[in-house]
Amino acid sequence: MDERETQIIVKDEESGEDVSLFVIEETELSKEKYLLVAASLDEDADAMILHETNVDEVSGDVSYEVVTDDTLLQSLGKVFSELLSGTEVELKIE
Repeated sequence: MDERETQIIVKDEESGEDVSLFVIEETELSKEKYLLVAASLDEDADAMILHETNVDEVSGDVSYEVVTDDTLLQSLGKVFSELLSGTEVELKIE
């Protein structure tokens, strides 16, 4: 990603509230788009990976789901780690 701070707004399905997330990096894997996002840009912020599931061509709205599959998370973690190498961001997969 470039130096601009890109943010997206997602709706928390449990609370119904809008949540603003910073997009740290994005990638494609097997023609599927994934975002590495965090609620803040703090040094110790927790991040998550979102999978783009749908784009409404009329409204431009995009739907995302949190990636929970451990095997996919490991694969995407490696990709994002490579993309972030040489930056101030360090990705730790737990």
